[in-house]
Amino acid sequence: MADTFRASRWTGGNRIFPATLRIEPDGIHFEKRHVFSARQEIINYRHIASVQIQSGMLFATLIIETSGGSDPVEVRGLWKKDANAVRDAIQRLHASLPAGEG
Repeated sequence: MADTFRASRWTGGNRIFPATLRIEPDGIHFEKRHVFSARQEIINYRHIASVQIQSGMLFATLIIETSGGSDPVEVRGLWKKDANAVRDAIQRLHASLPAGEG
């Protein structure tokens, strides 16, 4: 069963279509919808180079950088506890990869 984290509708850019992150066995599933388009991305745990959290008073921005050189995934408006939970889950799953693969 996947853990799902959704950005707050109280934050800019998330009022109609909040960004969503799902922690799945095959990687992080990111989705950000817009009125006429959507961005969907699956990031394999082996390709996660770093995870950054920029915290405000209530909300945080989670930035996931990959080793593949693509643009980082930036999720604005997560509750701080959710951003920390995503980071912790990524660290746990990344550490559980077989040696030499992560």
